[in-house]
Amino acid sequence: MFLQNLDFSIVRAKTGVSYAQTNLFVFFVLEGRMTVRYREEDISLAKDDVLLVAPGMGCMIRKSQDALYGVASFPMELIHAVIGSQHIVLYANSVRDASHAYADLREVFNDLIAEYTSDTNRTHALRDSLLLKLLNTLIENYQLSFANVGEVGDDASNDARMEEAIRYVLNNLTTNITLSRLARSMYISPSTLSRLFKHGTGINFTEYVSRLRVQMSLELLESSDKNLTEIALACGFSSPVTFNRAFHKVMGTSPSGFRKTNRQNAKQLKQQRQKDEREVRRELVEKGYRAPQSRHQEDLLLDIERTHIERHACLGIINMGNIADIMQIQQHVLHLHKNLHFRYFRIWNIFSRSLKVSDGMTFGSYNFYELDTVLDFFVTNNLKPYICLGRRPNMALKSLGNNVFYMDDCVQFVSKRIWADCLSSLLDEMVNRYGLTEVSTWIFEFDRDYDHDDSMESYAGDPFDFFDAWKTAYRIVHEKVPGALFGGISGEVVENYSFLKRFYQRCIAEHCAPDFASFLLFPYFSGSGDKQRRRICPDVSFVKLLVEKMRSLMDESGMGGRRLFISEFNSSISNRNYLNDSCMRAAWTIEAIRHVDTQVDCVCLMAGSDWISNYSDASCIIEGKIGLLSQDGIRKPVYFAIDFLNQLGERLIAQGDNYVATLQDNGDIYILCFYYAYPQAIRNLTNENIGLNECISYHAVGALPLTLNFAIEHLCLPGEYCVKKRVIDTSHGDVVGEWRKFQFERHLTTRDVDYLRAVCCPCISIDRKTVDSRKRLWVQTTLKPNSIVSLHIYRHKK
Repeated sequence: MFLQNLDFSIVRAKTGVSYAQTNLFVFFVLEGRMTVRYREEDISLAKDDVLLVAPGMGCMIRKSQDALYGVASFPMELIHAVIGSQHIVLYANSVRDASHAYADLREVFNDLIAEYTSDTNRTHALRDSLLLKLLNTLIENYQLSFANVGEVGDDASNDARMEEAIRYVLNNLTTNITLSRLARSMYISPSTLSRLFKHGTGINFTEYVSRLRVQMSLELLESSDKNLTEIALACGFSSPVTFNRAFHKVMGTSPSGFRKTNRQNAKQLKQQRQKDEREVRRELVEKGYRAPQSRHQEDLLLDIERTHIERHACLGIINMGNIADIMQIQQHVLHLHKNLHFRYFRIWNIFSRSLKVSDGMTFGSYNFYELDTVLDFFVTNNLKPYICLGRRPNMALKSLGNNVFYMDDCVQFVSKRIWADCLSSLLDEMVNRYGLTEVSTWIFEFDRDYDHDDSMESYAGDPFDFFDAWKTAYRIVHEKVPGALFGGISGEVVENYSFLKRFYQRCIAEHCAPDFASFLLFPYFSGSGDKQRRRICPDVSFVKLLVEKMRSLMDESGMGGRRLFISEFNSSISNRNYLNDSCMRAAWTIEAIRHVDTQVDCVCLMAGSDWISNYSDASCIIEGKIGLLSQDGIRKPVYFAIDFLNQLGERLIAQGDNYVATLQDNGDIYILCFYYAYPQAIRNLTNENIGLNECISYHAVGALPLTLNFAIEHLCLPGEYCVKKRVIDTSHGDVVGEWRKFQFERHLTTRDVDYLRAVCCPCISIDRKTVDSRKRLWVQTTLKPNSIVSLHIYRHKK
């Protein structure tokens, strides 16, 4: 009951915001500066400052210079329950108080900020425990005694007397309180007490009590069904008339008017608060406020009798690149299909000049022979193409705004008429060659390259309008292949929010809404909007905020019930960043997918092969490219991240920050453990052209190893079990680490490459464990920073 109004929030400071309820508030400034009016005095707070506002004492933000602050709120009932009859006065003001270092309070606030930022817990239990720890720290270390009044300033003496008086008022608010009775209980004269109230609050005693009673009534008016007479008496007013007069003086309206207005606006205000909270959390994640893992050991209980089926996003789609390059990498495509079970392969530039489909000028004359060769390969091997119908360049990036190469390989159609006819003829060719049933299982997307919008128009000559082109493609696909999925537009939700919202709203209005919405997810943020200054966010929970933002956009534009695809997904957009080849990317990928896989319908990884960005600058076995496979077919750590995810069972036992435990139908248990740890060096990173030495040094500066102790309960059968462990870390299966043993030699023989293909795999071991007398099986594993471990637990067969 006492925890009901216990609260912590982080707020962007706004001038004029006041805190005048009966709770105890503790403020902590995260950044910027703000001036708080408290006890008729302006207090200027800067970063890391702490200020306690006593119960019953109002305060107001007078000025703000980009201030972001946290505020902990404790209800008076809780304070009274904890302190009881003890005469305790709390004082915390880091601006005036030189007798405390305030490190203990700041430490608790940092933990609260991390918990608030991550927002991953199902209950408020952790938050409430931290708030109680904060209250305990205040009681134990920040009691004010008259012996140290001189050390903290003259205002502290008044604080002590005022807090004693206010506590009496708050505890007796529903009774007939008088100034003389309170003065007698404090052994001071009524005139002295009157001056104390006037000095501390700016108003006289009677008005102060009246305001507190009005504040007390607000919650009852908002949340209860009591009539006005009942509320008046419950708050200590002698009659409804007195209540009405006092309420109007403080609030500027009647109690009934307040209740009516508040209930009318309650839903809108709640939605605005939730939106503000999401924006603040996103900002906190972007700035790296979520604390890195500091735990070294965790004990976990897994009860296999308590399982459930949880919906997850499809991981069966992979980006493979320009359709003209597919025949060069068909072995990679087949390998990914066979070993990682990818069935759909996302390809683009179907009107590539290399395929010689059209000259762009001649109506009705098209050559689909080379394109048919690629599609024949897919159909023959029971693979499904995911075809992008938009126009995009062949390119690779070192970092945002810094190209390795850029080439436009697309046919430039001279008119909309020829482009539309070529697209229509292509779909006729597909249906005639492979049959409507087969083509109906394919996915089509009309995507927009917003980075190169002006140069990536589908046709020239006629004025180009993206929505008009979309509507044309929508009509053609649905006429020719009515059963196929058609969606788009692979937008970027942060930079392109307004455009995407208008686009989807227009789709709904003009009856050409996509079967699925798609967007790119690379974890970048920018305060300035300058694409070249956008920074990668190392905190994985940021991806969840981007998905929530896209879901919100869909709801606002009328697309709320439709499917959502992440069409391109990776920790970095760079194709020359050795972190792409590292264990860090593998651990990031697993944690990121776990953050979003219940919120989206499909996650399309970027990308299947390093061939997607091959160029003349690439002469080593790995170059920091974005593929799961190197050009030579060496499996990178991120490859095994997908492999381990695919091994998980159908039923979820439990999951936490560093593990997912599942149960197969045959009784086998699969536990996926992962430990993503980012170093401070990549916080606020803008240049992503990370070389080998930097990549290795980032891995060397990490958190301590993490040990997970699993106690598995209610195993059906006693006896011996096998625990098969597969490990990918910097010592096992890491292509960067293995190549390092060759001194990063650029010119390797065929046998050298064959060796690297063989050794870049998980380290596998088997241990045997026996179920104890309580039908528990104990399994322990220790993870290095940025490692992934798959545990397969099954009954030993003798």
